Amino acid sequence: MESQDWLQKVLDELVNLAPVAEEDPNDAWRAVVLISRLLGSPSGPTPPAEVLRRLPALLAQAGMPEPEPLLQRLSEELEAEDDPAGPLFDVLLDIDDSLGALTLHGDSALAQALSRRSAELVARFASRVVPLKGFAALRTATLRPGSEAARLWDAVAHARAVLPTEDLQERAPTVRRRRVRVLPLPRESARPHAWTGSAPLALTSPDGETRAWLYEEGGRLRLELRGTPQPPTSARLAVLRREDQGERAATDLPLEVSGRTAYADLGPAVGQGNLLFALLAQAGLPLEEADLHLVVTHDG
Repeated sequence: MESQDWLQKVLDELVNLAPVAEEDPNDAWRAVVLISRLLGSPSGPTPPAEVLRRLPALLAQAGMPEPEPLLQRLSEELEAEDDPAGPLFDVLLDIDDSLGALTLHGDSALAQALSRRSAELVARFASRVVPLKGFAALRTATLRPGSEAARLWDAVAHARAVLPTEDLQERAPTVRRRRVRVLPLPRESARPHAWTGSAPLALTSPDGETRAWLYEEGGRLRLELRGTPQPPTSARLAVLRREDQGERAATDLPLEVSGRTAYADLGPAVGQGNLLFALLAQAGLPLEEADLHLVVTHDG
């Protein structure tokens, strides 16, 4: 699902819920969360003016979130061993919702504390959240950079599997500014024979920083990436379950970098060995239930 489609679904739900939201605390809470998602986006639709006029009443009915129980739940789920897409994913979403509500309440100090402590916990258990990186990159694309929710999902999006202690000791510490961009691919690109005689497919990240082209060349499916001001340093393909945006399969792409441009070979344009086809098969999802994402990282 593209970020703009996700935000449009948020707006549609808010419009349907708003007329009755003040009658029930749970509905009021949901309306506050939806409003915060729209106001927290740099490019999405804005809530209707009549809904914003009722925001004080909605906030009063919804009540204030309680960060400490959320942090306790997050700590417990990070230490658990079940599927990260289950209760761990749920509590991260609950923290996201609470950060939005706290921001609308004007309690920036509490929101900062919650996002900081949540990000610190995620960093301590990085291996647990690696399967959620696809959703984290999608959510980050809908958030204003530097927001408290962006801090939370940046921590998830940048998580790495824990290396053995001896490997960590051999690595000198580095300080880098990492930027992750998500470029959704049309599902049709993973259909058999999709690239037979097809024109190049052009993709651009919402902020315009990353551009990509998929095209057939000599029977091979090629990917070209360009970044501004830094070239892409890594890229991965991910298949997400459309229903809940849970990542089902992913693969890193070996890049050849030249100047501000990077190239990757995705295998034969048609038939066995094509990375898009193979990744979809690994995910075990029918094409109509899958979303394909190209996740690009710039380090600089």
